[in-house]
Order: sequence, then C-alpha cells, then structure tokens
Amino acid sequence: MQIGTELAVLIYFWSDIRSIAVAWARHIARRPHDRQAARMAWLVIFGSVPNVCLGLLAQDMIETGLRNLYITAPMLIGFGLVLGLCDRLGRKTKTERDLTWRDGMLFSLAQAMALIPGVSRSGGTISAGLAMGYTREAAARYSFLLAVPACFW
Repeated sequence: MQIGTELAVLIYFWSDIRSIAVAWARHIARRPHDRQAARMAWLVIFGSVPNVCLGLLAQDMIETGLRNLYITAPMLIGFGLVLGLCDRLGRKTKTERDLTWRDGMLFSLAQAMALIPGVSRSGGTISAGLAMGYTREAAARYSFLLAVPACFW
C-alpha cells in the first residue's frame, strides 16, 4: 500500500522532483541554478535526517512493543483531532518561500512521529505545517516532498 501511495506522489510531483534534483546537482557543481529549488532539495535532505536516525535507534521498539491496538487506535483518533484543530486554528499565511531551517526541522520531527503505528506521516507533517502558519498547499507540498526519501528508505 505504501508503494502505491509513493508511486502516486512521484507521478504527481515528478516535474517538481526533477527540477529540485537538477537545481541541487547544479548547485553542487557550482553552476547557475534555481536557488529556491536547490534550497528545497537541501531542506528535504536536512528533513530526512531525524527520520533515519530515530528509525534506526527505535527500530526494535517500533517493530515490537509499539505494534498493538492499544497504541494504534488512540494515535489514529488523536492525530485526526490534531489535524482538525491545526486546520481550524492555523493562520495559513506562510508559503514555501517562508520555509526556514527551523520549520523544516519541525516538519521532519512531525514526520518522524509516524514511526509510531497509528500516526499518519502526512497527517502529522501537514498538522505541524498548519500549526506553524503555513497554507494547506505549502504544508502538503513539503510534506509529500519530504515523504519521498522517507518512504523509499
């Protein structure tokens, strides 16, 4: 199921992913590039680090102790409520251009919470984005771009 979701993300965002990757490669090679796209590449790379580190550190616990309905069910319900609350209360004024390194790290920590069964990866990251004042579109776009390395890792 995860592969199907990720395939859909790749197809939908293919032109964005391609332009971000090209800009990043040109940036590394010190050639003229789209600065905003290269910055987004770095934010995605930077944002992937907590997920990898926490996933490796907590792998045994995630695969054993956290895999039970007494944790999964409340997490599903709780994060549904969090998403609704963040959508209702968030200012929704910031765009992708407003994405800071600090905000990128908060997005990535929200994504890392999805290592807990029942926590939606996209629900957590979009909720974090809305809570930080990002528009739905900006929060969702960065959330799905951040998902690409996480879901294939």
